[in-house]
Parts: sequence; structure tokens; C-alpha cells
Amino acid sequence: MELGLGPTIDGFRSAIAECGAQRRWERALLLLTKLERRQLHPDASIMAVAMRVCSMSAQWQQALHFLDVLQEKDVKMTARHCTLAISAMQASGDWARAFSLLAFMAQRGLPATGETYTWSIRTCAQASEWGRAFSLLDRMNKESIDPDEGTYRQLAVLCRKAVLWEHGLQLLADIRALQVPWDLSVALGAVSMACIRAREWQRAAAALAAFEGQPMETNYFLNLAQITVWQEQKQCDGWEAAFAWLAQKDCLDSLDDDIACPVIRACGSEWQKALEWMLALQEQGVAVTTNMYQQLVRMRAADDDDDEDYEDEEDFSLS
Repeated sequence: MELGLGPTIDGFRSAIAECGAQRRWERALLLLTKLERRQLHPDASIMAVAMRVCSMSAQWQQALHFLDVLQEKDVKMTARHCTLAISAMQASGDWARAFSLLAFMAQRGLPATGETYTWSIRTCAQASEWGRAFSLLDRMNKESIDPDEGTYRQLAVLCRKAVLWEHGLQLLADIRALQVPWDLSVALGAVSMACIRAREWQRAAAALAAFEGQPMETNYFLNLAQITVWQEQKQCDGWEAAFAWLAQKDCLDSLDDDIACPVIRACGSEWQKALEWMLALQEQGVAVTTNMYQQLVRMRAADDDDDEDYEDEEDFSLS
């Protein structure tokens, strides 16, 4: 049988979903064509699956086309379909289209969800439209839509990149007051680095102290902020602060990139100190990773750039 599929919607739905896992959006389109040739009309569910494939492949033009198809075939459109279309735009940073879709949803009486707003915020962040990103947070509050961990995480990262330390500190205050689930290490590290880059290291120190003792995962920017605060408080060179901080951690048995790379970066122009340390690690049988060497190469090539991002942003998963 063609493509090995039975003549059922469920069979096509499963096959299209598998295309998403493999980032094969062209094959997903082919399957939709095959479906119609068998006179099986796509329903709202299968269209959502196809749009998710487009979102995962950043094919926003095709996702918007599917919205037109829904209307042409008189298939019930939902807020989920529009959310998927907006998520497909995130990689391009096309915030204007995202806002247009939000307006379209309002016109059609489709209530935006927290996920809809979070993807819109991510799209604004991709375009460095921080004012528009925070305006969406205000809209969520007015519409009594609770921001989730993904929303706050994205805004915190935006605060670091755009040096919005005041916005960042307000985010931390809001998160604590609302007691929402959140990624403490990422948000705290991002906001602390925003303060440090604005030369407001005392505020970074206060933010770090406020959450001292709370369990959290290791994080590159959180560790870098802690090292920088130590440097300012002790009035010592970056490399001295880095190794003094590391000595407190007592973590050679569990050393990872999120701990080692901030230490290397903090050495700044004294990159030779970092090289000596890495060689000593190898002699002790401690693994030195590619990321550690890459960080050292960046330090060797030029002065440390405050805008440098080591951490890859995590994907915000569509549920």
C-alpha cells in the first residue's frame, strides 16, 4: 500500500508526527497531499500536527498557509493552531507577524493562552524588541493569564542580553511574590549578569544573597556572576577571584562546563593562568572538554566581550 499506510486519518496523523521528530517538514506536506488523494479530509487535529512539524522546522510561511487552509476547508480553527503559527516565527524574530496573529485571534474570539504569549515574547526577544516583550507580559497580567516558567525564563535571558537590570530585579520580585514554578538558576544568573554588565554589582550581590541556600542547578551565568561579585567584594584580580571561588566549591570530582568555563572566562587577560590550570587538571586525570578549550581560545584571541554568550538557549518545548 502506498507509503505503507492504512487508509485512516490516525495512520496519517502518526506518520506526520514522526516527520516532526525528524525535522522532515517536506515529507509531512507530501503526506497531507497523499491524504487528500485518498479522499480523507484533514481535521483540526491533523492540521495541528502538521503545523507543529512546521514550527519545529521554523517554516512559518507554511504554518501561515495552513491557517488559510483551515478557513478554506471550513475546519474549526483553535487558539492552538495560531499558537503553533506564532511559534514557527520565533527563529526569524518576526514580531510584527506575531502581533498581527494575536490581533487576528482577538477578532476571531480565540483566547490567547500562556503558551501563545510566551512564544510571542520569544519572537520579540529574538528581534531584541524588549519593550514589546514586556508589553506582552503586561497584557498577560491584565488578562489574568499566569506566566509560566518558560515565560519568566525567556524574559530573564532577555534582561541579560539587553542589560535590563531594573526589569530583571522586578522579575525576580514578581516571581517570588507569585510563587510560580521557575528555573531559579537560569533566571537568577541572567538577572545578576544584567546587573553586573550595568556596573551594578552590589545589586547582583544582593540578588544572589537573597536566594543563598536554595537548591538550584549549576548554571554558567550564575557561576560567572558569583565569581564577579567575589572579585568586587575582595577587590582582587579576576583570576584570583575565580580560583578562590573554585576552591570553595570543592568540585573537581564533578567538574563540568558550567563551572569550569566561567572560571576560564573570569581570568580575562590572564588567560595563561587558565591554561596552567587546565594542564594541571589533565595531569590529575580530570577531563578537559572541548567547551573549556573553546572558552580559552576566545580569551586568548581577544579581550573578553561582555556580550559573549557561552550558553546555548534551551528550546522551549511545545506540549
